[in-house]
Amino acid sequence: LALFLVVFPAFILGTLTGAYYGCRLEVAPVISALASALQVDTERAAVAFLEATPTTTAAAGDAPAPAVLAQASPSPTLTQPPSETPTPEPTQTHTPAPTDTITPQPPTPTETTLPSDTPSPTPEIAANSLPLATVLQQSTCRYGPGSAYLYADGLYPQDAVIINGRNYSANWLYVQNIKNDRYCWISASLVQTSADLKTIQVWQSTLPHTTEVSQPTGVQAVRNKDTVTITWDQVHVNLVDARGYLLELTICQNGLRFPVVVQTDATSYEIQDEAACAGESSGLIYSVNTRGYTTPVKVTWP
Repeated sequence: LALFLVVFPAFILGTLTGAYYGCRLEVAPVISALASALQVDTERAAVAFLEATPTTTAAAGDAPAPAVLAQASPSPTLTQPPSETPTPEPTQTHTPAPTDTITPQPPTPTETTLPSDTPSPTPEIAANSLPLATVLQQSTCRYGPGSAYLYADGLYPQDAVIINGRNYSANWLYVQNIKNDRYCWISASLVQTSADLKTIQVWQSTLPHTTEVSQPTGVQAVRNKDTVTITWDQVHVNLVDARGYLLELTICQNGLRFPVVVQTDATSYEIQDEAACAGESSGLIYSVNTRGYTTPVKVTWP
C-alpha cells in the first residue's frame, strides 16, 4: 500500500508532464509488480476475513462474492436466533356457568284455627261414650269371664280401663286397657266405676286358638238324678305347656239356668244340674296349653 501511494502519484505526475512516454518501458514492469503485490495482499486480507467469518453454505448456482467486498464491507455481526422456548399455552380456566337462582316463594299463609268454645273430648266421648273404670289393685286380666281362663294382661292400681261389656251376671267386665290397648276380662269387684253395670251389654269374647294340642276324645256324660258326671280320655301334652282342660257349661240350679266355667287337670268332672228349669243344659270341653285353646268338643247332655 505504501509503494502504491508513492508510485501512483508519480505516474500521474509523469503523465501530466509528458514524461510518461519517455519512461513507459521502465514504469510498466513496476506497475505490474505493484499490481501483483496488491493482488497478493488483497487475497491475504480476504483469506483472513473468511477465516474470521462463519462459513455459510451457498445455494447451488450462487456465484461466490468477490474477495474485494470483504475489505470494503464491514464484517457482518452474527446474530444468534432466539432459542425456541416453548411458549406455555394458557391454561383453560373453567368458569362455572351461573347457576339458576331460585327466587324464594313467599310462604303460604297457614290458616290458624281459632280455639272454639267446644270442650276437649273426655275419655268417655273418645271411647264412643263407653264408661270408664279405675283399677283398685294389682289384678290379673283374663281371656274369659272367670278365673278358670288363661292370663291375658296385668292391671295395676289407678290404671284406667274402658268397659266394653259384661257377662250375664255382671260380675266380670270386658275392658280395654287404655295404656296398651289390650282387651281382657276382669272381676267387677277389682274396679271402681260410676256406671250402672246392668245397663252394659252382655259380651261374648273369642278365645285364642291353638293346634299344638289334640282335642279331647271319648267325651261322654251320665246322669244320676240331679248329678251329671262328664268323662273324657287323657290328652298327652308337654307338662311345661299343659294347662289341663276347660269346661264351659250351662246348668240349672235353684230354678235358674246360668253358665259355669271350670278348669281342671283331671279327666272327669261332676256337677249338679236340676231338671226343673226351662230349656236345656249343655256343655263344651277344650284342651288347653299356654298359648290357647283347641276347638271345643260338645258334651252330649243326658
